[in-house]
Amino acid sequence: FVRSAPSEFQQRFWQAVQCVASQLGLSDSGFRMITNHGASAGQSVFHFHVHLLGGAPLGPLLTGNTYHTE
Repeated sequence: FVRSAPSEFQQRFWQAVQCVASQLGLSDSGFRMITNHGASAGQSVFHFHVHLLGGAPLGPLLTGNTYHTE
């Protein structure tokens, strides 16, 4: 996506992500975005997309077998 999409398209993509987060009521409380790249990362749909997680406290990030809080 970063290598092949024109910068104007990338900017509009991230604006659309923010718009969807707003429509879902996630902008004020916060949300997490996840994108997977490649089969080893769990990607099952092989085009660029993001997952928005929110609406409840999400807790710390996992890094390997340990929790990462910063």
